[in-house]
Amino acid sequence: MVVVRKHEDAAAAKRPARTSAGLTFDVTPYFGITVADAGAAHPDIGVLHPVAVRIDQRPDTVNAPHFHQANQFQVFVGGDGTLGKHRVDGVAIHYAQAYSPYGPLCSGERGLSYFVLRNSWDPIAQFMPEKRALLKASGRRPRAAISATLDPARAPLGADVTCTPALEPASDGLAAWRIGAPAGTRFAGPDPASGGGQFWVVLAGSDRIGNDTLTPMSCAFISPDETPHAGEAGPAGLDVLVLQFPRLDGAHYAT
Repeated sequence: MVVVRKHEDAAAAKRPARTSAGLTFDVTPYFGITVADAGAAHPDIGVLHPVAVRIDQRPDTVNAPHFHQANQFQVFVGGDGTLGKHRVDGVAIHYAQAYSPYGPLCSGERGLSYFVLRNSWDPIAQFMPEKRALLKASGRRPRAAISATLDPARAPLGADVTCTPALEPASDGLAAWRIGAPAGTRFAGPDPASGGGQFWVVLAGSDRIGNDTLTPMSCAFISPDETPHAGEAGPAGLDVLVLQFPRLDGAHYAT
């Protein structure tokens, strides 16, 4: 399964939304069933189902500490603010495993923009401390990681393709990479079979996936049963993030 969504197509569906804790923000759905799709049939939690949205958190607002019941990447792409004790001012990657509380997520005077990427359906944010009993009942140990700030001005225009870890690969497949490629270069991405699905988020330039050209802020999902992505940088080169989830429990691998 390969799912692709261009930024220019997704942007037309941007709309305001509100969390159960009362925070108003703007959401741009890319693909997958989210809690905003009221009444829509959805798979069980833990079954492979890619979900991608972009959140534009308004200036000087606070998204209170919470957790989700699905594994999740956040890719910060604009604005400024803080995630817990971490300063966010540029491109950065945050991973939170299911039932791992994080936050608060506080936007600065420029607001804060980030992708929310999951490989499984999630019902709703579970805010703390109100949902502490649900967290305890899960029996899950928290797991989170955040990358260093990634310089968005870096131009991947050298003579060679580069693939730099942004989150060092773990034994269960969790990893994130930043790939840079000069114009017209073909390259192979990391093998998706080593993890539980990959999201590709284009920061600059363009990449070709099948018949689609992914421009900046476009994204794609590649499932673990696919072959490694055969990329092709466009005329302005390519700067792209690859976010790979931990391997799925075989019993939950379904589409």
